[in-house]
Amino acid sequence: ETISKANNSYLNNTDRLTITVSDNRGINNQTFNNGNGSNVSFSNNTAFNPLFTSQGNNYIDIILTDRIGNINVSTYNYSFDNVTPHFSDVGPSGAQSTTASSLHVILLTTINEVGNCTYGTANSSFGA
Repeated sequence: ETISKANNSYLNNTDRLTITVSDNRGINNQTFNNGNGSNVSFSNNTAFNPLFTSQGNNYIDIILTDRIGNINVSTYNYSFDNVTPHFSDVGPSGAQSTTASSLHVILLTTINEVGNCTYGTANSSFGA
């Protein structure tokens, strides 16, 4: 089997997984379980939603059964992130203008994950 998103990678609610399976005797049943207690069928080489509902570390078991009853279970781990970063305070606030040659901008952000925060104008930018 091959899976479209590498083990231990990040997923969000728009990501889909595609799993390609094969067996020289043929696959009889292919399901996944994301820890919610029930197996869900998926189609070979067709994108599907892994149905993660909790933030952070999640896993998906891929359960394959061939035509003579052999079972293979593979586990893939993913970090599910469905929360967008947001600004908690920006200053100066409201519509402001200046003719000064420099401007001090305060930008407080809430970021509890690996990511980038950028701000820019036609003449300057910064990264955090």
